Parts: sequence; structure tokens; C-alpha cells
Amino acid sequence: NLGKSVDSLFQGVSHLSNGDFSLRIRPRGRDQVARLTTAFNEMAERLQAADVERSERLRLEEELRVAREVQMRLLPDVSALAPAIQATILPAREVAGDYFDLFKLGDGRFAFFIADVSGKGTSAAFYAAETKGVLAALDKAALGPREVLGRLNAIWCATHPRQVFLTAIYGVFDPGSGAFAFARAGHPAGFLRRADGAVERLCPRGLGIGMSRDRFEELLELAEGRLEPGDALLFFTDGLSEAQDPEGNLFGEERLEAALSEGVGDPKTRVLLAVEAFLQGRPLEDDLTLLVLQR
Repeated sequence: NLGKSVDSLFQGVSHLSNGDFSLRIRPRGRDQVARLTTAFNEMAERLQAADVERSERLRLEEELRVAREVQMRLLPDVSALAPAIQATILPAREVAGDYFDLFKLGDGRFAFFIADVSGKGTSAAFYAAETKGVLAALDKAALGPREVLGRLNAIWCATHPRQVFLTAIYGVFDPGSGAFAFARAGHPAGFLRRADGAVERLCPRGLGIGMSRDRFEELLELAEGRLEPGDALLFFTDGLSEAQDPEGNLFGEERLEAALSEGVGDPKTRVLLAVEAFLQGRPLEDDLTLLVLQR
């Protein structure tokens, strides 16, 4: 019996070394070898459960990788559409609840959009992709910023639960004249950087999309202005202002304003470098998106 038990354990270890965790050995007797056999079976069972969990995790990671690739393909090639406009998105997870878009209008202007869906991960990414479809269907050449956000809010309120909402900025920009106009639906303020380094915070009034069906357009204000040569207008999601360093301090709007007003190079690069230095290697807690209009 001892010889058979030891031989069975030897065969079992061989199976384990080859990645087969399904083998179980029947204990013979009540001696130490039998207790060792029982311990082997328990170990093999735990290894089998861990292997199943690992396979499931790899499957989910692959699905999220594909989802991220699909999401990134939904974003416009901004540099090809309008060299005067820059944009970037840095997901905190595999997929992002942030979203930006750019549409060329028939008169040479561009409609721009930046949004942040409440929550994170796959559900927020799904709502962001859904928003892209709704926005693409609207007649952006005929509707102004307030009307576009009003239509989007009406559709959102009719089809989404109250606890799910969206903050957004939608506007139009003429790269030739520098004229811009935008409305802000509960989103962080925009920052206007003049060529001489002066920075102005633009924060027209507005509620988040999905927060009110009746008073949304009533409370929505329009901001208008003009970029002179060398000026830039920057929009961002709160993943930037709420980025945290290892001590838990927030990046905040003051550091953003300092990054815009100081240094050389384009505004997008300066801001991203400032955030990277502030994080000190700590990963982002929330998705970060930047949209920059320049003249």
C-alpha cells in the first residue's frame, strides 16, 4: 500500500507540473502518506480553482482590450480634420467614460464636443458611445450650441435613469476668424489663454445633461468670443483638475492656469507635462481628456 500510495503521489505531481489540476488521489489508510495524499488533493483543488479564475480574468481582459480598441476608433482623427484643434484622452481604466468629438460644418466652421459620463469603466463607456450616435444624428449646421445640448438633454432624460448624467461642452469654432461660441452643461470651465500669457476662466451657467428635463435650456448660457493669433482655448474633464499626487493633493485649476500661462510649447503639451510631474508616477484616478482650440 505504501508503494502504491507513493507512486500515486508521484503521478499526481507529474500531472500538476504539466498543468493538469483535475487529478485526485484516493487516500490509502490513515498514516502520514494518506494525510499527505489528502493535502495533495486539497492543493490540486485550489490550483484548479485558481486556474479557472485566471482563465476568466484573461478572457475579461481580452474583451476589455477589444472594447478599448473599438472606443479609440470611435474618436475622430482631429489632426486630419483641423490642425488648429488638438485633443487627447487618457483612460484611467481599460475603457473611458470621457468622450470628445469634432464635426466639420459646411461653412468651414467646426463643431466640437467634450463630455464626461458619471461613473467609470464599461457602463460609462457604453453611455459615451451612445452619446456619439445621438450627437451625430443632430443637424449641427442648423442648431446652435444651446439647441444641440437641449436636444441631447431631452433625449437623455427620456431614455436614461435619473442617477446617470452627463457633463458636456458643445460649441462651434471658426479657425479662419477665430470666432467661437459654446454652452456648458455642468462641465468644468474652459480656459482662454491669450498670446501674451494672460489666462481667463470661461464658465457660463448650465446644468448637467439628465439633471433636469424642464429647466435645462432656461438655465443654459452661451459664451462667445474670438481667438486672436497665438490665442488658445482649452477644455478638459475633471480627471485633470482632480488628479492626485502621492499625498492626495488635487492638481486643481490654479496649477492648470499656471501651466497655461508659463513655459513654452503648445498648451496641450505643457498641461500634460505639468500633470505628469504632479502625479509623480501615481496612476490617474479618473479619465482625463483635453480639447484645445488654437489660432
